Amino acid sequence: MKKIKISLALVLVMLLTTVVFGQKINISSGKWKGSLIRNEEISIPFVFDIETKQLGIIMNIINAEDTISVNNFRLIGDSVLITLPFFDAEFMVKVSATKMKGRWTRHLPKGNTSIPFEASINQTRFDEIHKIAPSLNNTWDVKFFDTAFKDSSDAIGKFQSTPTKITGTFLTSTGDYRFLEGVFDGEKIRLSTFDGSHAYLVIADFNPQNNMISNGIFYSGLNNKEFWNASFNPKAALPDAEKLTFLKQGFESIQFEFPDLNNKPITLEDPRFKGKVVLLQIMGSWCPNCLDESKLMTSIYQQYQSSGLEIIGLCFEKSEDINIVKKNIANFKNQLNITYPLVIAGNTQKGSVNKALPMLANFVAFPTLIIIDKNGKVRNIHTGYSGPATGIYFAEFKDHFIAILEKYLNEK
Repeated sequence: MKKIKISLALVLVMLLTTVVFGQKINISSGKWKGSLIRNEEISIPFVFDIETKQLGIIMNIINAEDTISVNNFRLIGDSVLITLPFFDAEFMVKVSATKMKGRWTRHLPKGNTSIPFEASINQTRFDEIHKIAPSLNNTWDVKFFDTAFKDSSDAIGKFQSTPTKITGTFLTSTGDYRFLEGVFDGEKIRLSTFDGSHAYLVIADFNPQNNMISNGIFYSGLNNKEFWNASFNPKAALPDAEKLTFLKQGFESIQFEFPDLNNKPITLEDPRFKGKVVLLQIMGSWCPNCLDESKLMTSIYQQYQSSGLEIIGLCFEKSEDINIVKKNIANFKNQLNITYPLVIAGNTQKGSVNKALPMLANFVAFPTLIIIDKNGKVRNIHTGYSGPATGIYFAEFKDHFIAILEKYLNEK
């Protein structure tokens, strides 16, 4: 076998050049800042790393402790298609070694969301210099208002100020806003996130002397805008998530028959589920909180399947095209290495869950978890999800939920 000498210059070229389907894409490795540019020229910033390897390019989108790895790059004409691993979303961009310009698109049944996108290498999420604000490090009662100040909604704000940045999230009865990251410049809080579905920019005045958050603006996606303010409250709490959704009077159990991805009908009467504790996960592949919950459910299933636990994911999808539905669910399942069955339960139109599961009352949120005991009786229904971005709320939910699960698994 002949030895081949490779020059240092050639190695560098190889590291900065990725071959995709026989074509070359040149993108420099390093830290990048991306910006989604809204109609009113407000930009939603986020950061990502680019790694260029012989096997391909990896784009790591970073929001606080969360990283989304993207490795699907393809040349189409003079542009690069970057397909995100979740939420049926993509970037179509023209690239140079240090710049990208194009659009981010999320495919939806009733019209795609598409926002202009730009990115540059070696820039930070926000230009402002961060100043630590220890008094932010607590829990806040948050009120969101529409632009006319006619409608409002309640949330909990959870923030953490370190010497280098602010992280945090908002919690609501239906779920959390996942991982926000940003800075405090001495007067204003600036936070943002982008995960392929959520695109948020959060701005507000903060006065550390009187502990007031005011004049807040919350930008979401292409053109959504709300106002918000917050008051310090270490005892802030949401309604009990186990009392929001319940069975209608006269029902103790749930019945259904839905097809899996191979068109095999799945029902709770199947031998696989008889005499087992079964978790029903009402979810969708489009739902970021369902993504976080599914990661936990996958871990719980691995730990407790041998003790008699089964899980079924009841997927309610945005598309009504069965081929797209199957593709999105299969991608979701494969990306998370889910080994329990996911079934096609319906769509997300109003009333679809009630039609599919008529014994449920007051369904309000994706995801919702239902625990069914060994005798087929519903014992617990939990609405919404406080994921890992919520810190102590996530830890408390996880401990509480596993304790309940073990109780039913240990019942004779």
